[in-house]
Amino acid sequence: MKQKKRRQDELLKILKNEHIQTQSELMDHLNDKGISITQATLSRDMKELGIIKLIQDDSQMSYVVSGTQEIDDLTQLKEVFTNNVQDVLQIQFTVIIKCNPNSANVLSALIDNHGYPELVASLAGYDTIVCYCINETEAKKLREDFLKLK
Repeated sequence: MKQKKRRQDELLKILKNEHIQTQSELMDHLNDKGISITQATLSRDMKELGIIKLIQDDSQMSYVVSGTQEIDDLTQLKEVFTNNVQDVLQIQFTVIIKCNPNSANVLSALIDNHGYPELVASLAGYDTIVCYCINETEAKKLREDFLKLK
């Protein structure tokens, strides 16, 4: 247990002082501090500590501590959605999400992980996510669900 506490404390210190964009980069910093860690353990620690990836002022994605411990998938989705989505449109059986630059892939993964039953598939680009539904009714419901996240 001591090792876990030390590892998580170092993780928080690194994120407070560094602009970290990837888990590999974070693992390297921990290794430099003499802490060997697997990617799976790092992911668990990050979830426990409420570490999420957000767009920063310089338009780059980086890891930050959300301020809430044990962040759940919906909370993380809401936070990333609120901070990065500009508009949500429905066009027939698709829902289009206009995002900040570089945020579509992260947001799309969070949407997929949340498991919306109306969603058949999603495709993310640089600043846009296209969500495909089975019909217009399902697309309308999905859009309404997304708007509740804002």
